[in-house]
Amino acid sequence: MIKRLIVLAGAGLSLLAASAGAAVLFPEPLHLTRTVENPFTQKTVVVDEYCIGNRVISITEDRTVIADYEKGELTEIDRAAATYSVTKFEDLARAKSNAPASRRAASTSDKPAFTIKPAASRRANVDFVEAQANDDREVQKLEVGIDRTVRLSRDAAQVLTGGAYPNPAREESSIVFDAAAPAPRTIRAQANGARATAPTADSSYGLPVEQVITYRIGSKEFVSRTRITRVAHDMPPAAALVIPNGAKQVTAPAVERKQLLEEIETLPPSRGRP
Repeated sequence: MIKRLIVLAGAGLSLLAASAGAAVLFPEPLHLTRTVENPFTQKTVVVDEYCIGNRVISITEDRTVIADYEKGELTEIDRAAATYSVTKFEDLARAKSNAPASRRAASTSDKPAFTIKPAASRRANVDFVEAQANDDREVQKLEVGIDRTVRLSRDAAQVLTGGAYPNPAREESSIVFDAAAPAPRTIRAQANGARATAPTADSSYGLPVEQVITYRIGSKEFVSRTRITRVAHDMPPAAALVIPNGAKQVTAPAVERKQLLEEIETLPPSRGRP
């Protein structure tokens, strides 16, 4: 669950710019300071996310995660444990392939999974939408705030919303990505002194700067809040990108969990005592 909160906050992975000739995801440095409130521990985690070229570098305390979309690999550095891992995206995709989807009740209705509508804005220059579940599922409500003063390409938006490869498809991630999609606008053209109004579409995606997710687990509800508190254009600190001397290379946590589950499934059944 906690890993899903981080994924919905925007730390998801996508292999969108690896093909030759693809546009650079982030031609200018983009530094996002993100706070994630964990509803289970009641603690707030601060993540500094640096987007530059085809890499996204996420720094949380002593841990650095570098997603390189050109190479298609993820590097994780844990300075507290003096370990690091380098994992190909395809290996991460396999590790996530059997991840459980959001729990929901079976329904034969043609009604969409979520009802989506505009919501009142609570931040300047930020448009909000609200998605309410129409059935019994883990995610009951999702509120998303989009800042359209930050302009992203479609590929960059997919990276920051976390709904693309190697993550499994999730309706919640799609809602965030769709909310960030270009909004139709109206422009005024002037010809021979006459003013005319014509519709146009902006090709830029906005930046999801706030997400409030309400989970229902059993009879209890939990609320996770993710908020981008600062948008800047700083470069990542060089020291955070260096693997410390003496650090031990290990298997990535996601891949290790997958391997452990596979080993458990292949264990012979234990024999009962006579």
